[in-house]
Amino acid sequence: MISLDVGDYLIEILSVEVLRCTRTGIRIAEYWRNEAGQLHNPDGPAMIQYASDGRIIVQKQWAHNGRITRPEEEGPAVIHYSSENGAICEEHFFLDGVAHRSDGPASIGRNHRTGEILFSHFIVNGINIDDPEIKPS
Repeated sequence: MISLDVGDYLIEILSVEVLRCTRTGIRIAEYWRNEAGQLHNPDGPAMIQYASDGRIIVQKQWAHNGRITRPEEEGPAVIHYSSENGAICEEHFFLDGVAHRSDGPASIGRNHRTGEILFSHFIVNGINIDDPEIKPS
């Protein structure tokens, strides 16, 4: 990571890579990386992928120094969206590269048309605790 100390501020320099279809020029993905080339964006998703038409976001992923992570109070670290209508299909919570959510399911899948939950998995510190007797309250 390149950083500059400017008085009261520490400035971090990131590279942003935009991938486009060579035939159409349509944007298909954006990646934010640190100096080591790892996915990294302290202020938002480090990866955004788009549907083939470039208009609908189909995935967002938050990462810090190459590890999939996002504080659970800010939301899931990986979100998959329907390329058909942009609805959320899957949400996955990670903390420092490990599946984790202390106050609900860490992995949730939904029907992209109805929003009905198709699956949910309770995972804390990478350990699946789908047993209803030990789910977090």
